[in-house]
Amino acid sequence: MRRLNLIYFSPGGTTKKSVRQIGKGMVQKHREYFQERIADDVEEEGGGEGVRDDFEVVEYDMLKAENRGKRLRFGRDDVVVLGMMTATKLFGLVGEVMDCLEGEGTPLVGVVMFGNGYYGSSLKQMKREVEKRGFKWVACGAFIGEHPIDGRIATGRPDAKDRAVQLRFGRSIYQKVVIHADSRFGSRIRFDWPRGEGAFSVAKATIITLVPNKSVKLPESWKRLLFTDDCIECRKCEKHCPVGAIDITRRFHDTNQCIGCSGCVKGCPVGAIKHESKALKKCMEHLVEPRNVKRREPVLFLR
Repeated sequence: MRRLNLIYFSPGGTTKKSVRQIGKGMVQKHREYFQERIADDVEEEGGGEGVRDDFEVVEYDMLKAENRGKRLRFGRDDVVVLGMMTATKLFGLVGEVMDCLEGEGTPLVGVVMFGNGYYGSSLKQMKREVEKRGFKWVACGAFIGEHPIDGRIATGRPDAKDRAVQLRFGRSIYQKVVIHADSRFGSRIRFDWPRGEGAFSVAKATIITLVPNKSVKLPESWKRLLFTDDCIECRKCEKHCPVGAIDITRRFHDTNQCIGCSGCVKGCPVGAIKHESKALKKCMEHLVEPRNVKRREPVLFLR
């Protein structure tokens, strides 16, 4: 492996943190392995100069339209860690993100984030999409992050325990893919159903899965935002919006263009942006209790 590529679509920041933590584990293992190779070379040859480390880490933030507009090509010496958020299926600009990626037998690790509920078919979907684009699916994981719409769900996650799991996962990936040169994947990825949320959630998950869209789309009325007088016009919401749906000077938000990712709400430093939809708020109220009854742990697939 010459290059580790960290790619993420992370409006709320939790996917970015998780992908980076997995990458950190891979880098840690690489440094240990590299030092061992130098030590072995010194012992056998009396030198060590023959071992070169030209390893690099590159990040691609897919919230940025300029990155989604590129043609990102990866070879056999690359490893890609791709992270996206979920809502039964993958959520966000799935088509744009996938269509700019091109592999050449490139090992890829799939990462999805969910809000302590369920990750549905998102891992199966990601695997299918990247394999069509020339990547070799070598490992994957579903991790829990604080819900971007309601922070009462999975508050503070990924937490220290999650980060430790992610770090170990990264180290194990490096051990498998680089040290053992093993790009096989034999695990069976199953659909992850709602747990303890009632029949409505199960029916909703089924319908979302059957609809042919690549990404989940929220009703336009659910995406309405309120800009309060606390706004300091720092313009972070404008810069953070992946589709340019906000003009903060006019307090304007284009609900037709908006994808409902809540990145602007989570990213506002003074909490001046609020969700206005009563239907959305009611929906979240129904989820707060069942999704906080039991802590879900990360689900990993490595073999």
